[in-house]
Parts: sequence; structure tokens; C-alpha cells
Amino acid sequence: MHFTMRFPRFERSTPVSMLAVLALAIFAGGCTTQPNSILRLHAKDAIDRREYTAADQKLATALGQDPADWKANYYMGLVRLAQQRPLDARLHLEVAYSLRDQDPETPDILDALADALHQEGANEKLDIMLKAATNRYGQPRDFYRQATFLTKQGDVDGAKAAYLKAVNVSRKDDITPHMKLADFYEGLGDRVSAMVALQQAQQIDPFNRTIAQRIQSLLVEPTPAADATIETIVTP
Repeated sequence: MHFTMRFPRFERSTPVSMLAVLALAIFAGGCTTQPNSILRLHAKDAIDRREYTAADQKLATALGQDPADWKANYYMGLVRLAQQRPLDARLHLEVAYSLRDQDPETPDILDALADALHQEGANEKLDIMLKAATNRYGQPRDFYRQATFLTKQGDVDGAKAAYLKAVNVSRKDDITPHMKLADFYEGLGDRVSAMVALQQAQQIDPFNRTIAQRIQSLLVEPTPAADATIETIVTP
């Protein structure tokens, strides 16, 4: 007697089922939102190109996925500043700072936060923040930031004091605070004090051509009109 063995037909259908599952997985993966790391990268590229609407969209998606993403908050703060929305900028930057207050990125966040407060016209809050940063961190950049915004507020004496503190806390081989102080004095029209600051920088870096050129420009005789102005000011 002859028997015929019949096997189930699922062997052929199994690969087809696996392909269907794989196709569904690929489709589902294509529909998922990009991770925040990619969204932030695209947003930063858009910010660099000044395409703030595109950056806004990417960052809104990122923050929707993770409201505590410090870098997305920081970038959104920059976007809001560019859009002249300082209050919204401040809110995002405050979140970023609360999450990154002892990190290499902290000074950048504080710079943007100070700009937001300045644009907002919140001078009292700005002064408190600037002073708190100098007290907490005490780095040259903290004093540069303070001096910059005090100058914008018209507090010349306070700005000068901040620049001098930056000189004191900087490395002895760093010409930066002296150069910034020279810029400050030149902005006030104080050529003598600017010259002194540049000469101090030159003592640190005697072969720096930029310093030499700036000193030379200050040595150029002022125009007769400038002389008349100076005489008018100093004459009792």
C-alpha cells in the first residue's frame, strides 16, 4: 500500500508574513518623530542661517517631546530674541539655566538671558542677575557681561569698576581685559586712559601688531576741531 504524506502549507506563508511584519515596522518607524538630538541639530543650522521660523518649528516639536531639554530651551531662547520676543526668550533661558548652571554652556546661557532682560526693560532684574553671576562664578566673562550691560544702561562708573575687576581676576598673561578696557575708554572719548590700557596689554604681548597699530592711531594728532573742543572743555 502506498501512502502520500501531506505537509501543512505554512512553510511558504511564513516568509511572506515576516516580510509583512518588517514592512509594517519600517512604515511605523518612518512615521515616528525625529529624536530631539536631530531636531536640535536642524534647528541650530536654521538659526545659523537666520531661518527662525524653521528653527521655531523644530524646537517646538523637541520641547513637546521633552520640555526639560535644556539645549532646546536655550536655542528657543535665541530664536525668541531674534524674533524680538524677550519675555518668551527669558522663560526658555531661565529653564535652560536652571538645568545647566555649573557647566561649560552656562556663560552662553547667561549672556542670552542678560540680553533678554535688557530687551525686556527689566533693568532691576538684570542688575540682580549680573551681580549674582559675578558673585557666584567670578570669572572674567561675568565681569565683561556686567560691564557691557551697565554701559548700555548708562552706568559708566559701574562699567569701569566691572572692567577693572575683570583685569584683577584674569590670568596675568591675558591681554583681553586690557583690550576691552581700552575699547571702553575709547568709546567714552578718553584717549589717555585708552592709551594706558593698551600699553598694559603691550607689556604682556610686546609683538602684537594690533596693539601697536591702535597705540599708533591714538598718537596721531587730533584735528583742529577736536583741539578746540578739548580747550573748550578744560577751560575754566
